[in-house]
Amino acid sequence: MSDPTQLARLVDVVVDDLDRMRGLLDSARVTLAAAVDVVDNSKTGLTALRDQLGNRSAR
Repeated sequence: MSDPTQLARLVDVVVDDLDRMRGLLDSARVTLAAAVDVVDNSKTGLTALRDQLGNRSAR
């Protein structure tokens, strides 16, 4: 049977890795949210431009 001290160290390493992964995922979530905002703003701007161009061609 394995030494309980070694198993406890292994569990600590895994928990630390999970904490690091959680931090990376939180950072990725913030980055993706910012990217969504950029896409939404671009879509809004391009839609407004299309509408303006449509109004000019109708004159």
